[in-house]
This record gives sequence, C-alpha cells and structure tokens, in this order.
Amino acid sequence: MPDYLAKDVVDTREGDYYVTVVDGERVGFLAGPYRLHVNALACVDKARTIAIGIDRRAWFYAFGTCRIEHAEGNPVGKLNLEIGIPLEDGNWSDHLPEWMGK
Repeated sequence: MPDYLAKDVVDTREGDYYVTVVDGERVGFLAGPYRLHVNALACVDKARTIAIGIDRRAWFYAFGTCRIEHAEGNPVGKLNLEIGIPLEDGNWSDHLPEWMGK
C-alpha cells in the first residue's frame, strides 16, 4: 500500500466510492464507482493528473473521495475511460452514461 494511503482513514461501509473533484460549489465524480474505499483512494493521484492535463485550473481544485449508497443509476466517473479504470464487475455497457453513447 502506498505511504499516502496510510494517512487516510479507510471507510469499510458498503456503498459506491468515487474519486471526486471540488471547485467551490461544483463537485464532480471523476472515477468510480468502486466497491472498496481503498481502491478509490489509490486512484486520486492518477485522476488529479489527468484532470490537470485537461484543465490547468484543476491544479487549484480539491481532490478526494466520497461514498454514496449503492443504487441502480448511480453515476459513473467522468474520467473512467481516460484513466483506464475497469468497473469491478467488468460490465462497462451497463454503466455507460447517456453522454457516452449508451
């Protein structure tokens, strides 16, 4: 486990975990959902790097993780494809949001 993960408190509750970005009142789901919080934590740096490459202002945004209750229709991370994150159930076609051509 990378050193930075030891500083984070790992949430063991069931739910969907995401890498998130916050800019003032705007919040976005960048990666996920993951079934395990530790997997979302491990992806924060990669998601931040990709986001900064897309928009240099992202350097000033806050990045972290969040959990929401698992439910059908939960969002899919906007950068999942760019980051190369497979969904844990491996079934991308059932999880693609409308804007991605579902």
